[in-house]
Amino acid sequence: MMLAVLGTLATVLVAATPSAQAGPTTQLVLAVSPGASPQDPAYGTEVAVSVQCTTTTTATDAASNTALADCPPWVRVDRTDGVRDTTPFMRVVDQAVSFSSAPSYPLWFRPEWGPTPINFGGAVDNKPIPLVASGWSARYNGTQVTANSSEITLYYNVSIESTSFELDVKDVSPGTVRLSVRQNTAPNHTYDRVRFDRFVQQTPPGTVPPFFKTSFSYHQESSTGSVVLAFQQPGVYFYGATPSFQGRAAQCTAGGEYDGRPSPKPLAIVVEGPTGPSNATALPKGFIGAVHRTLPLRSAHQFCLIHPNITAFSGSKILLRLCRPDPAQEIPKQPRFVSVIAPRWVTLAPESSETSSHPAAVNTSNPIPGTQLQRWIFESSRWATYNDYVPLYVAFPAAKAGLTVELRVSIYDDWASPPPGDAAQTLHVNFVVTPTVKVDRFFTSITWASGSLLGNGTAESFLETYGQLGFTAVPQVSVQAAVKPGSRVPPFEQQSLYPGNRTTAAWGELGYAPELSGFGGVFHSMLVTPPNATVLAQMGVPAADIPSELLKWQRAVQFHNTTHQIDIAYDGVWFRSDVAEFCHVANITQADLIHADDEGWGQGWATWQFSVASSENALARRLPNEPLSDLAWRMIREMLMDWVGCLSTVAPQTFLAFYGTPFPMQMFVDTNIAGQPSTYGPIHYPKTYPQWLAGFRRHLDAAKPAKSWVTLLPWLTSCTYGQMTAEETLVATLQSFGAGATGFSYFIDSCLDDPAKVLALSTASALFSPYDVLLLEGAALGPPQVPSSLGVLAWSGIKALHETEPSYVLVATPSKPEPHGHRDHRMNPPPPHLVLDVTGDVAATSLGSAGGFIACHLATGETVDLGPGPTLLISLPGPLAATQAVVVTPKSANRHCSAPSPSLWFPKGWQ
Repeated sequence: MMLAVLGTLATVLVAATPSAQAGPTTQLVLAVSPGASPQDPAYGTEVAVSVQCTTTTTATDAASNTALADCPPWVRVDRTDGVRDTTPFMRVVDQAVSFSSAPSYPLWFRPEWGPTPINFGGAVDNKPIPLVASGWSARYNGTQVTANSSEITLYYNVSIESTSFELDVKDVSPGTVRLSVRQNTAPNHTYDRVRFDRFVQQTPPGTVPPFFKTSFSYHQESSTGSVVLAFQQPGVYFYGATPSFQGRAAQCTAGGEYDGRPSPKPLAIVVEGPTGPSNATALPKGFIGAVHRTLPLRSAHQFCLIHPNITAFSGSKILLRLCRPDPAQEIPKQPRFVSVIAPRWVTLAPESSETSSHPAAVNTSNPIPGTQLQRWIFESSRWATYNDYVPLYVAFPAAKAGLTVELRVSIYDDWASPPPGDAAQTLHVNFVVTPTVKVDRFFTSITWASGSLLGNGTAESFLETYGQLGFTAVPQVSVQAAVKPGSRVPPFEQQSLYPGNRTTAAWGELGYAPELSGFGGVFHSMLVTPPNATVLAQMGVPAADIPSELLKWQRAVQFHNTTHQIDIAYDGVWFRSDVAEFCHVANITQADLIHADDEGWGQGWATWQFSVASSENALARRLPNEPLSDLAWRMIREMLMDWVGCLSTVAPQTFLAFYGTPFPMQMFVDTNIAGQPSTYGPIHYPKTYPQWLAGFRRHLDAAKPAKSWVTLLPWLTSCTYGQMTAEETLVATLQSFGAGATGFSYFIDSCLDDPAKVLALSTASALFSPYDVLLLEGAALGPPQVPSSLGVLAWSGIKALHETEPSYVLVATPSKPEPHGHRDHRMNPPPPHLVLDVTGDVAATSLGSAGGFIACHLATGETVDLGPGPTLLISLPGPLAATQAVVVTPKSANRHCSAPSPSLWFPKGWQ
């Protein structure tokens, strides 16, 4: 088995310890990239390791023969310089860039994972790091099955740390700007990520110069080094950006780092209103940063329209985005009135009390004399849960589909004094038909949402539209609060809790997948309650058990105070209360799946495996001679088993899905829990996102779980930690399926300011639904099977090796055309393409040589003859901007390739 990586690799063939008898000996070839040589150093904290395994047979009268061999189950990587970890070389700023922590040694990975990303912290003075690898029978309680490999060296160059950048600002419209980073010092590094941060003043007023700190909730990720910012009202807003390369951060444009250190000179963006300067637009005394003054607002308030060109379908909901002027105010007060001028044939409606906790009202709706326009005025004291958008349902006659119209929108405080007509913002809306999509086996859910998401404000219209678009699981947020007596939730959500209410015709085949917020909330609350026997008695602990319960509680608090982590080994009454709450929800709802949305475990396994020795609760449960690493693993496994232990009794059909991946995927597989990777940062980097997500599928494939619709359900987004267009949402969703996702959960409804983002999720589901079995039963393709490509930014793929119909699913995103002056000027430049090598797949090679392969392009239904193989050249015809999904099968399979429904949405120019 050979697992290589793209790019230069450092490889050293290892001589195993000689055997006393002639026979085969497995040897490991360790590889690392980047960092394989001084000429190809690692510049940051992110590298990938892989191994090649060979067998050498030695005979007394014949030369040795070397061939590829099966790899051991696990590979262990050790440093040979005596350094246990790279913590001294991992800067806090780098951890913030890559959301990672420095590793401790030994490191472990499975060869089936392919090139495995690991975080190295660099080295003092760029000193190389020596590494060796060895094969083992198991990660825990295993034995070494190969000799150590020969040593390889990981080389470093951290020169990017001294590279600095500045921000360029360009006005887009009143109160709206585009920020872009510009390098102003050598050496010249091409960043691969940029993090934009909003800063707030940290020092007291009057401090000269003032210093600023970042506000985490406002940071945005960007692969292009450019973002659009829109501002709602007059004020001064402070920003900075930190480019990074391979996880290593350069200097921040704000004159510092966003690792907690205050910065003296962020960029000040001054937004003035129609009356000019005011107290709100005055710079802090002694401010020394750069200043940009935007085009002034035309009215006292405006919407934050990042995407002024959107798409709508009947049953969709337009979200007129609002901003949070003060980062410290989570739910800001917003103007009370909204005016919309639209064609008379467009029907607009606010959310209703049937499906929403924050309904609005139609104040007036009158035709504008002498025009074919209608002015709608809506009124609400709170527009949404977080008051961050104004939601409006849209309906129109089917004959109007295909038209693009202008909506003129305004927001203001005083009904009697609306802003002048020329102060309104323009929203361009393209009306399209609502597609009908059939999804059978995928789990597709807009998870952080409610019954007000689609339709016209009634439960029936939501269920009908949601199901028509191909979504399969109805959401509900904070279900643990809804099941409590006296809870105040909309009628639809209250009714949805009970399975008997989910049997109506409107529900049809829709499933139910609520979200449980604060999973572990009671468990965490014990850390802010001083341990005492009275509380334990109030929680129902018998008097005889109070001493032991109190001791467990005290140990857990002490562990947290020492390590700032949750004591996973604590199994006392607080933990049992959490489990009981979850089981109560499962029993009442009988849901298909419950999303456990909890971020309280921190780095989880990454830190627990090294801090378990500090847990007195863990040590008290330690088995005789049990290694600490095994103890750490067992504590997590037993904790997870306790969570789901009740399901077989109270809700046998319910799955538990765990937000994020604080624990290894193997743990989730062992406990029949779906670990859900959070894509919030990686999804904004289209070049690396597909293989990042495919890494989780490879981990799952190696763990050999029972394949089902919950195999890999990433949490997708289109605005968390960065704005995405509808086209970018479609690309990310296609690549998610290509990486092996068996569906998705989506966060959050407020990201869907352009209804085309809903259509993007629907289109991707529709294209792959006919091939759901391939994604459910297949395995992720690794780089060795796609050895080369041209003009391809990123790809992902799945292979399903049925004996009679071996199939491959590939998704490829073309690189953007080069800027003018650097284009390929050949008369007939080759189209973007990639190469699929099926040499190692016996059934595919046999069937291909007999009849050849064909490729079905899912977006067009086009069939292309690829020849007999085993090396298949797959071209990407059509628009260069279009990400393309392809299914490759032998001709003998006779698989039909059909064009998608014409009602599906595609970005302009894709077809």
